[in-house]
Amino acid sequence: MLSIEDAATRALVVDAVLKAIPQEKRDQLVKDALAQLMVPKQSGLYGDKSSHLEDAFRGATFDMARQHAKEWLEKDPRFAKAVQELTLGVVERMLEPTAREKILDGIVSAVTTAFEKAASSYR
Repeated sequence: MLSIEDAATRALVVDAVLKAIPQEKRDQLVKDALAQLMVPKQSGLYGDKSSHLEDAFRGATFDMARQHAKEWLEKDPRFAKAVQELTLGVVERMLEPTAREKILDGIVSAVTTAFEKAASSYR
């Protein structure tokens, strides 16, 4: 198997291959590559059956949302204060004994369910 670690070298190889292929074949190659990227992964974590392309779009969406939130927090003091108050309120509620017990029960239940699901797939 060929492995090219350097990004610049990979880019040169891609350019060389694309220039060596006639336009019609290049179009078919792009279509086939996109179709392959849309095929759900064979073994996704926790039953995730998304494709590599869907994962890439999801990642880009999260990155964009994270960047916008960062900008809002840095540029809008009212927004930053509202987020801070919301966060403090959530933390305070989580520290209440009854809430903490419910949260822990939920975590234990989720982990137990995940283990049961995983174990059942090996039977």
